[in-house]
Formats: sequence, C-alpha cells, structure tokens
Amino acid sequence: MPAVSLRDVYEYDPMPAGLDPVERPHVLGAQCNMWTEYVTTPRQLQQMVFPRMCAFAEAVWCTRRDPFETFEKRLATHVERLQALDIDVFRPRGSHAWRRRTTEAL
Repeated sequence: MPAVSLRDVYEYDPMPAGLDPVERPHVLGAQCNMWTEYVTTPRQLQQMVFPRMCAFAEAVWCTRRDPFETFEKRLATHVERLQALDIDVFRPRGSHAWRRRTTEAL
C-alpha cells in the first residue's frame, strides 16, 4: 500500500460521499491513524506524523480550505512550534522531509 501523502491528508473530506444532508450533523468527528509497519525509526515516525496531523486538523476542523500550496507555506509556522517542542519534523539536510522516507537512526 502506498504511503498517504501530506497532500492526500490535507485534501481529505471527512464527510462520506453521498451522505444525506439530514445525516450530516450526526458525523461527530474523524480520526487519523498511523500504521507503522513501514516506519523504521521513532525519528521517521515524527517526520511523518506531525506534518500530517497539522494537515488533518485543517481537513476536519475548517469549513473552507485554501489550496494545498497555501497550507504548505503555513506549515512553516507549525514546524517552528514543533521544533521548539523538540519534535523532529525536518532532517538537517533539507526541507520537506515528510515527503521522503528516511532510515536514519535517532
């Protein structure tokens, strides 16, 4: 199974297709799972999970979403906050680490 990209998560619509408008208010939330069969290190887990959590939050909480490219620019602020919490979102070698697979050890 291919990895779910950051764009895939951001563009997720939590409302099931074809749901009757009367039933829509009964959808109370959504969940964001991380299956770790292919995650090789805790560092890789952080690099994959946290940017996707930011995208997921917008997908399920915002009534109107900007284009993905606008979200990517805003993600820089989230990254600063995460790094201040000692969460490894980016590899030192460059940006957009969430798009690449890493096998680096902690």
